Parts: sequence; structure tokens; C-alpha cells
Amino acid sequence: MKFLLIVFFITNIIFSQQNPLFEIDTRMRVVNDKTLYVVIQIDNKSGRRVSQLKGFLTELNNKGDIISEKKIIHVNNKGPLLTTNQSTIRALTFPFKKNLDHRFRYNISKIVFQNDSREFIWTKNDGLIRIN
Repeated sequence: MKFLLIVFFITNIIFSQQNPLFEIDTRMRVVNDKTLYVVIQIDNKSGRRVSQLKGFLTELNNKGDIISEKKIIHVNNKGPLLTTNQSTIRALTFPFKKNLDHRFRYNISKIVFQNDSREFIWTKNDGLIRIN
């Protein structure tokens, strides 16, 4: 009996440590003295095909206050699907000010998987959350 309990707890620990469904990488490049180029790369590790993927890129100051927010559509329902182990890359430009500490945060606001009518959001901490 004790052996079964130990096996149960070990398998529970192993299977509860899941990899994230999406890997998000946000990179900044200063193009010239007036332009900042922000690149967002999302890698699909979910094991499912994604038919819609949208999110928001938020610009923050050094105190954490929101300066601006822009919507980004990575995958729409009229284009090709984002399959497993594929990446999607989008970029936006912002005015570059040397006196500001530029910080950016990207949040996925809508995910729809192929052949599924449900809509989700995804966060690294909470995972998939159904919104519709």
C-alpha cells in the first residue's frame, strides 16, 4: 500500500511539471536615434494547431505605469495555421527617447485552436483560461 502511494505521488509530481504552451520572446533594437524596433516572437509548443492568435504589446515606464498599448494579430482565421513547433514573428516601431527606460510586456489576449470554437487567453502563470 505504501508503495502504491509513493508511486502515485512521484507520477503526480512528474506530470504536474508541464512545459509552457507558448514561448514568448520580446526583443528591442534601436534602429537610429529616433526609432525603436520591438520584435515579438511566439513559439507554439501546445501540440495543437492555432487558427487565431492575438495579443497586446504594452509599453511601460520604469515605475510600471502604462505609456501605450498596441494590438498585434499574429495569426488570423483567414491565413495559414500556426502548427506545433512553428514560430510567428511580428514587429512594431516606437519613437526612441534616450531619457526613457523603455520596457515592454506582451500578453496573449485571444487564442482559438483549429476545429474548436472556444476562445482562450494564455498566461505563463495561469495557463489557458477560457473566455468564450
